[in-house]
Amino acid sequence: EMESNEFYLRSGEEMYAAFPGQEEAVARSQEIADGVDIELELGRRHFPAFSPPEEKTSEDYLRELCIEGLKQRYADNPRRCADGELSEEVLARLDRELEVIDKLGFPNYFLIVWDFVRFAREQGILAAARGSGVGSLVCYALQLSHVCPLEYDLLFERFLDPSRREAPDIDIDFDQQGRAEVIQYVKQKYGTENVAQIGTFGTLAARAAIRDTGRALGWSIPRVDAVVAMVPEELG
Repeated sequence: EMESNEFYLRSGEEMYAAFPGQEEAVARSQEIADGVDIELELGRRHFPAFSPPEEKTSEDYLRELCIEGLKQRYADNPRRCADGELSEEVLARLDRELEVIDKLGFPNYFLIVWDFVRFAREQGILAAARGSGVGSLVCYALQLSHVCPLEYDLLFERFLDPSRREAPDIDIDFDQQGRAEVIQYVKQKYGTENVAQIGTFGTLAARAAIRDTGRALGWSIPRVDAVVAMVPEELG
């Protein structure tokens, strides 16, 4: 506990009194404060900038990468790509996904993820998407996912739904030994101020912890139930 009666912003007079003989420095600090003019845009996402090749927009470049990627993916599948041309089914699905991505303003996001996954593969670092991202044909085209959503009737809307306007969440698993190298690449290219590492913590109630432990130890269900019965529902 801190004891003080100065948890407030001092007035100009108080600052001059606190720093006698430093009037110029105090005045200069006020000049600096007065010169700050910043307006924070709340409710708007600020992605790092991705620089597509010259004379191309992020939207155009993303589509170009997807077309090239799908032709490679379906090179041996004449039902989806014949004579170097993608089928109507593939193009319709791709156009629908890209329309949503463009509408929500996420082309740069997909290009950035494609960029560092591409880097990882070039370095021989294993990388693969999991979760709802595998329902996206765009992710499949960009080599982020290795599951064809058309083959398994996976829904793109589970990954990105325009009615919810939530940011996409592409979960990428990297080889543990190369993970730090990928993070360093992203920091160097997109700025350390745009990179963060987060952690999550899960908790278990006492009874649930006992059941999981018993299962791991191979105990019979009656034995686990007997131990659980001795533990109150609420501890403490």
